[in-house]
Amino acid sequence: MQSEPVPLIEVPRVEHLPTPLPRRPDIVATVDYLLTALLSHESGTLYSDFRTDRGRWYVRGWTRQLSGPDELVATSEELGTFRMLLAHFGARFMGGQVYGGYSVLRLLHAGRERGFAIYMANDQWRGHWLKAYCMAGGETK
Repeated sequence: MQSEPVPLIEVPRVEHLPTPLPRRPDIVATVDYLLTALLSHESGTLYSDFRTDRGRWYVRGWTRQLSGPDELVATSEELGTFRMLLAHFGARFMGGQVYGGYSVLRLLHAGRERGFAIYMANDQWRGHWLKAYCMAGGETK
């Protein structure tokens, strides 16, 4: 039996955090900005937990020899906005799992392909958090 190919999703480069209009955050551009921050590293982790990090989003780049430091890349002060970001990650990168789950796929960003794994919870029981990993040349089979 042959396994299904791992999906490849292109992520546009967004260099600056979008300025939100009152009550109208640009969720798509903000997610692309967070992934641009992650994918600026050969390998790394994007993570946030609303309860413990108070809506702060961090990126940690790493190599086989070194890890860190953690870099604060954005803050989502309202839980509603944070949940919308999580739901967009789930809809776009996790096959519609807007309340949580995981997915393994590949991302194409600035002409470079990366292995990508994402884990997320977006409900009152498990909390509101995301952890995503990218790896240059990472095998996702």
